[in-house]
Amino acid sequence: MMKLSRLAPLLALFALACSTEQTASGVCQSDADCGGDACNLATGQCQTRASRAPAIEVLPTNNNNQGWVLQEFPNPTLGPDGVAKLTLRQTVSLQGIVYASGDETTAIPARIRVWRTSSIPGRPDVEINATALDEAAVKRSSRKDPPDVGYQVWVEPGYKYNIIVTPEAPFDTRFPPARYRDIEIKDHKKLDLAVHGDADVVTVRGSVTDASGNAPLPFPVRVRAYSDDPSWRRSTVGWTCSQNAVQHCPGSSFTTEANGGFAIRIPPSTGPGNYVVRVEPVPDAAQSSNGVLQVVPTIECNGVVLGLLDNTGLAEITLEGPIKMPAFKFGKNYTFSVVGGAPAGSAAGNADRPPIVGARVTFTLSLPTPKLDGAKECTAEYSITKTTDAEGKVQVPLLPGSTTNLDYTVTVTTPAESPYASRKLMVAVGSQGGVLQTLELEPRHELSGTVVDAAGKPVAGAVINARAAVSAGYSLVASQLTPGSASATSDAEGKFVLYVDPGVFDFFIEPPAAAALPNFWLHNRSVEGSTYGLELKAPAARVLAGRLFDLKGAPAPDFAVNAYEQVGDRALLRASTRTGSDGKFSLLLAE
Repeated sequence: MMKLSRLAPLLALFALACSTEQTASGVCQSDADCGGDACNLATGQCQTRASRAPAIEVLPTNNNNQGWVLQEFPNPTLGPDGVAKLTLRQTVSLQGIVYASGDETTAIPARIRVWRTSSIPGRPDVEINATALDEAAVKRSSRKDPPDVGYQVWVEPGYKYNIIVTPEAPFDTRFPPARYRDIEIKDHKKLDLAVHGDADVVTVRGSVTDASGNAPLPFPVRVRAYSDDPSWRRSTVGWTCSQNAVQHCPGSSFTTEANGGFAIRIPPSTGPGNYVVRVEPVPDAAQSSNGVLQVVPTIECNGVVLGLLDNTGLAEITLEGPIKMPAFKFGKNYTFSVVGGAPAGSAAGNADRPPIVGARVTFTLSLPTPKLDGAKECTAEYSITKTTDAEGKVQVPLLPGSTTNLDYTVTVTTPAESPYASRKLMVAVGSQGGVLQTLELEPRHELSGTVVDAAGKPVAGAVINARAAVSAGYSLVASQLTPGSASATSDAEGKFVLYVDPGVFDFFIEPPAAAALPNFWLHNRSVEGSTYGLELKAPAARVLAGRLFDLKGAPAPDFAVNAYEQVGDRALLRASTRTGSDGKFSLLLAE
């Protein structure tokens, strides 16, 4: 247990004063029943009315082809009656086909990401996703001949949108992705999205070999390239194909070359472009044809200059030399166990060391620097993640040591409900495979206490969430981790127990709707040891009454309504609800 001198400040931070009554007298069905207060529509209780409105977003939960999209109200105002009246704004459709330049009549399947900057400061970008169908699917799904759209997304006009178009298989090996920036949408718009076609790309050829630079790898790998500058250029997907593992070779003749060769396509440019070339394992190629375990690192080579034109037009580029994998052996299987440490004073090896089930265990190894002529630098890393079984064990394929051990960085992340702390450590791996060490985890810090309302009455069913504080900085030794999340629910007496790693946390408390209490945050709370007897007191509650209308002034039912609180440079979700059949909503806020 913490000393009292350390416990008192933390207790003070957790205790929140409440200066007003949570609930006015009386039950209600609308504000008219509350005599100046507001009706909490979720509980049917009259409560003190909010004097201000936070930033609000609304989004449809059932679109019904009406074209509604998420809309934001960063500065809503209250009317003379204290009600926030929100009116949905006009939305417009963005539609067209995806095609390869040079063939404007043939639609190709693609993933389409559309996004804009949020008008609520600190909120992530507003994203809209669509899928473009191929021509045959468009014709089947369209009621018109010829078909009118290959994709359609609804957006709110008046914003500038960004679009990324990524062709899907099999076209992902033929046409590079394309990006459109700052597309201003004012009205319904037909926008056919072009990706670079066969006559408008630069082919880059190369090979991936072993460390000698002469022998191809006995397994296939996937190759991609992307620009490391604001131009945002991306290549197609390329593959190598080994004669020793032809069962894993992709079928496309363009992207597959025997004996370690590959070909990728990049957008054209009028000058040199710096690219990162990435070589990564193919998930289904972990075993070679002879049954030897293949453990394949991921390679990234920076500063590769690609995309130059010659005087004949678009050039085909051949890399200056092969991408040479670092020297490593075939993989071996190793077993690693995770258990809870025995309490002080108990006998080692007894039943007090329970297996940790469901922990994520990640082994990471940095390999000797690979080589690619013309690249500024290359890195190679092997990483694999497994989850512990009912015995607290994982079996992981690793690159073995030789005359000396290889030192892996191992990260063990325990489940949120586990009483044992996550760990980060170095593990030495030898040459023979088999059983590695058993890791004993130390107990997490225990935080226990009670959730109460303003009158000190226990609150049952409140969810207490602990999350690593985004605004906090960390300086942890190698045996520790940035803290993960933890969660607990208060019992019938309002009591809870949380198990957390050392660190700085944001605590988010969600009382049940029936309690008529607001959600509330406790920010940047430092946890350095176990703490008992915490009292989490709900702050004063205010009800924001609102109503949502469509363009014609009719109520807009069944919309999700989210309220955000500004904390530093972040917008944190404070409360959520839905509009009723009459468009009305009430948000329970903390003030």
